[in-house]
Amino acid sequence: MAELFITAFGGFQGVSRNPTEDLLEDVVGRCKDSKTNDLWKLVGHTVLPVAAKEVETWLKDTLYGKILSNNYSHPVVVHLGVDKEATEYRLETYAANEASFRCPDQAGWQPSQESIDDSHPFASKLLTDLPVSVIAGLLKAQGLPVEQSFDAGRFVCNWTYYHSLRLALETRPRVHVVFVHVPPLAVMPLEEQKEVMWHVLAEVAGAVVGGPEKGGVEDALGGVDARRLPSLLRALRR
Repeated sequence: MAELFITAFGGFQGVSRNPTEDLLEDVVGRCKDSKTNDLWKLVGHTVLPVAAKEVETWLKDTLYGKILSNNYSHPVVVHLGVDKEATEYRLETYAANEASFRCPDQAGWQPSQESIDDSHPFASKLLTDLPVSVIAGLLKAQGLPVEQSFDAGRFVCNWTYYHSLRLALETRPRVHVVFVHVPPLAVMPLEEQKEVMWHVLAEVAGAVVGGPEKGGVEDALGGVDARRLPSLLRALRR
């Protein structure tokens, strides 16, 4: 069974209420139910401030400190963020070693063309070890609005992803990390996003504990036929 740590972000300039907060709240609520699934369990979650330095400290001292101090078998870190330009869910392939904030973060910091990690070349990339192309393909084939992405931006989302991937490389047991960008609620309603998110988490967990071919979505939904999802999502849009 995969052990999932999920982070969301709070509001920031132009986003008073971050949809990832509501999505995380929904996941936590579902996991409090006695059944949930046999594929993964939620072992940690938090809403992060959109403040790069504070996030960096929290990742090192709290999140990865917890992973190191516990005997997890399949730890997975899933970071959630909103992309105001997205029209679908985006599974990010890599983070870039570049901080070029389009606006100040919540602490007032606004770097421009700075390396996140000076020990590596500027704009070099750290890749997730999860098969995001396969996961996105499986979800898309089920009619879900999910794509593989090759641009995590250069704001706090990318900053978070880069530091998390770097720390994962230094941590044993092996930690799998992925960043998921979600669209604004004006583009995809919350109720639809809740269902998409649950399926994304299931396929991510399935890729870790036995491969996406195990059918993580159906396992995580307690037997709901994934072939019914397109019609269910259309109903949610009405």
